[in-house]
Amino acid sequence: LTPEERAQKIAKAMRKQSSEVKEKWESLNAVTSNWQKQVDKALEKLRDLQGAMDDLDADMKEAEAVRNGWKPVGDLLIDSLQDHIEKTMAFREEIAPINLKVKTVNDLSSQLSPLDLHPSVKMSRQLDDLNMRWKLLQVSVDDRLKQLQEAHRDFGPSSQHFLSTSVQLPWQRSISHNKVPYYINHQTQTTCWDHPKMTELFQSLADLNNVRFSAYRTAIKIRRLQKALC
Repeated sequence: LTPEERAQKIAKAMRKQSSEVKEKWESLNAVTSNWQKQVDKALEKLRDLQGAMDDLDADMKEAEAVRNGWKPVGDLLIDSLQDHIEKTMAFREEIAPINLKVKTVNDLSSQLSPLDLHPSVKMSRQLDDLNMRWKLLQVSVDDRLKQLQEAHRDFGPSSQHFLSTSVQLPWQRSISHNKVPYYINHQTQTTCWDHPKMTELFQSLADLNNVRFSAYRTAIKIRRLQKALC
């Protein structure tokens, strides 16, 4: 080839390589721009998740502080049980919006998977901890309310707790599931529906059945009944 032909060939090859470099450069810029968008989007998602978790943690700490300040049900005055029931129900209503924040946090966490993102170990532990604390808070509120309602039922103004002193050892007064009282003899390990004093009274009245005349028999039984009832 002549020097002019070699120069033209080299120039043509350079133009071709220059065009290829330009295409690769533009492709690289497009990939880089797309990657930058993904990184920005991922960073935004992570910031939203961390912010939501911090907000949820603050609400949980406030609610847990109230829960930790509760006195044991056994230490409460009987007259204050109804007031504590109402306060516990009001507290359960107050913390209800926390459930929405828990759902938001979990939703934000689930949005990371399509972006091929995995939260750090610390963030994952914090997320699990928040979910567990919320469940424990709900359980503690429900248990507290149940204990208060049972205590109010068993010891409140409408209860029959004061009648527990109507029997002495070895007898004990108890209440069945259908609200009917029954009596336990711990010495003989037996139970009965009738009050021990009533059983004794019936037996003593039966002992008078050998009185001959009905008028006397009735009068003596009534007198014994009067003495038993004071």
